[in-house]
Amino acid sequence: MIFNKILSAVTAVALTASSAVAKIDDGTVDLINTVDASDIHVTIDGTFCTENPGYSGVYMHSGFRRQLHLCPGADVDANDHDTVRHEVFHAIQHCVNAARGTHLDTPINQDIQEVNQAAHDILGADYVRWIQSSYPQSDWLIEYEANIGARIFTASDLQDMFKRACLN
Repeated sequence: MIFNKILSAVTAVALTASSAVAKIDDGTVDLINTVDASDIHVTIDGTFCTENPGYSGVYMHSGFRRQLHLCPGADVDANDHDTVRHEVFHAIQHCVNAARGTHLDTPINQDIQEVNQAAHDILGADYVRWIQSSYPQSDWLIEYEANIGARIFTASDLQDMFKRACLN
């Protein structure tokens, strides 16, 4: 199944990836356009951003309505590119979980020990602590995985994963 292929990709890369930092990615605009052409409504610096200052972006879902809000402001930087990859990874998690019938806030990789280990190896202990202080415990695993995905995959990788998980 498609989610098994995505899970294999996430696991294989997570175990071999270095701990890169946020980066500008030439494929980001194409990734945004692919997501926007799907059933996910994408806004950039829209009402959500003005009503929620301090947010870089968010992926939201309620029933069949899915939204991706990006808040780069006037100057797009590496963090904004990272935010796109991170939030699209959440959309991919959603699609995979919908396909396999698991709770929508479940990581693609359901091996909790592996996700925790990858988070420490790739994100580092300080970033893991930041996630734990910023999110409820029920969200830690999906946040670890989305942050890992944003670091180790390119926008083109995520575009391919999104197409396989969400458009087929």
